Amino acid sequence: MTEISESQTELLQAFCEITTCDITTGRTILESTNWDLENAISLYYEQQNANAYEGNNFNITEQVNANNITVNQSENLNEQQERNVNQANKGKDLDTLKLKKCFKMFLSVCGTSLSAIFGFFKTLFCAPNLNNRAQDNVSIRNFNRSVISQIEQVQIEEARRIREEQDLEYMRSLNLDSMKQEKALEKKRTKELIRERREKLQAEFQQNRDIEQDSLSRVCVKNSAGKKFQRNFHKDDSVYEIFKWIDSLALDENNLISEKFSLRLPHSKSVEIDDSFENKEITINEIGFYPNTLLLINNFEEDSDN
Repeated sequence: MTEISESQTELLQAFCEITTCDITTGRTILESTNWDLENAISLYYEQQNANAYEGNNFNITEQVNANNITVNQSENLNEQQERNVNQANKGKDLDTLKLKKCFKMFLSVCGTSLSAIFGFFKTLFCAPNLNNRAQDNVSIRNFNRSVISQIEQVQIEEARRIREEQDLEYMRSLNLDSMKQEKALEKKRTKELIRERREKLQAEFQQNRDIEQDSLSRVCVKNSAGKKFQRNFHKDDSVYEIFKWIDSLALDENNLISEKFSLRLPHSKSVEIDDSFENKEITINEIGFYPNTLLLINNFEEDSDN
């Protein structure tokens, strides 16, 4: 037997759920209708009714043979059988028409969702078939009300699901907006703190100190555009003083110094000084920046707003 596609497998599952028939029968009927679910369901119940009518005919014939009834009685039975067949055919056509209308009405309201089809037809076809309904004197009006009730229930469930999804999406949107606002406020506070710190450092480094020549270390720092900044330090000053000096120069945007940066040697990464530099007590002389040195400013990219 040839393999079928995933969509055809779903149709086969839906057909078997609706009709409660076995997979082999379901596949045979679906293939004969070119995998049209509506036509396949109609064909299945037509075949079921036809089998029932053939069984009735067979029982009548057996009854004639068993009782050895007369020719006249046989003719009467044949006439009665013909009337039964005609009446049954009318009932079969009516049942098929009702089934098609019901199926089309369901699809027009609920769409083609297999989960909706399963739920609807499980309830609908677990009850006796249309012939049994007629035999039990259940009016077509009550049956229609049952169908409408099923459809309304599906609509209510679908509306509830949509509302829940909309509420969830709304809450997600609120949380996202709140997070963005908090992040923007935090970034603003950070910028204000950085500015306050740099203003204090700028005031600290406004005046040059008098340093004896034999203790003087000349430090030159170059930014990414090639602009140089030079200042004299005492050889026993902390190397972190150089970072604080460059940090104070960042108040001027023309100096091209970002909020976060580090200082490096031109041809080596063995020394990198930033705001998290641990050896703040090491001196300029101890690190090897005496009597002079050249450092490069390495700007870090600022965090985006996203």
